[in-house]
Amino acid sequence: MRKSDPGVTCSAGNQCGSGFCADSRCCTTACTGDCESCNGSGVCTKAAAQTDPRNKCGLYTCSAAGSCAASCAPTTCGGDNCKDTATCSASVCVAKKSDGTSCTTACECRTGACSTYYVDVDGDGYGVGAGALQCGRTARGHQALVAGDCNDNNLNINPAAEELLADGVDQDCNGTEKCYLDADQDGYRGFYLAVKESRNLLCTDSGYAPASLPGGDRCETSFDTNPGQTGWFDKVNECGTFDWDSDGNTEAQYKYLFSCPPQERCVAGWTGLAPPKCGQAGNFRTCASGCTLLATVVTQLCR
Repeated sequence: MRKSDPGVTCSAGNQCGSGFCADSRCCTTACTGDCESCNGSGVCTKAAAQTDPRNKCGLYTCSAAGSCAASCAPTTCGGDNCKDTATCSASVCVAKKSDGTSCTTACECRTGACSTYYVDVDGDGYGVGAGALQCGRTARGHQALVAGDCNDNNLNINPAAEELLADGVDQDCNGTEKCYLDADQDGYRGFYLAVKESRNLLCTDSGYAPASLPGGDRCETSFDTNPGQTGWFDKVNECGTFDWDSDGNTEAQYKYLFSCPPQERCVAGWTGLAPPKCGQAGNFRTCASGCTLLATVVTQLCR
């Protein structure tokens, strides 16, 4: 049986006229060097530098001399004689690190990223502590790429959380609480929602109010105007109204006209056609001396 010429496909040396089968083709020589290859013409040639056609050089590539390189010089995120899976450190090709491994530069990592990871116990995407450099681009497990969590045991508390109003908890980790206002410090929150941030999470500083404080104060510039007011007044409050008890209405203390029909109960009240307006004076008759014409000038009080 005639044996094959150089360059012809083979599986064993006895199939070739030269007696050599290398890289699955008949070759003119044994061509067994780590950085040699038999070309299409059956001639053994040196492998191109920075390649490793026979995968014999480990983390290194072939050198221009036709053998596996034994050292390297650093390049940008690699080495001149290192494979892509390695980087050059102290003239030695070392394997790039997998995600989760400690690192100092991105060039050390397979993913090309050396990131600061923070402990994230509650898994809300925000961590605590100083952080540690590790290979990786994305958060994983109980680790986060963003710091700033002020309570790592509660996933509802982090810099992206919505701050709840006056509950004594800093949900968004900005060091403040959204508090109601009690500008006049009368013990009642404003009826019209007014909010201001305070570094006192309990909202107990002067002018602030926690959620536990009763609300409904329609005039936050008047200490005497609030839902607990039971007195009567002859002038408007600081907000220009007679609504001293903050119920949204103005109530007169004396609402009725004087009435004393025969053989019926006397009704104390104002003389005339209508009661006077709040803060105005009018003649007021009582029933203390029966249905006499005695009247006293009285100012209409309101709240």
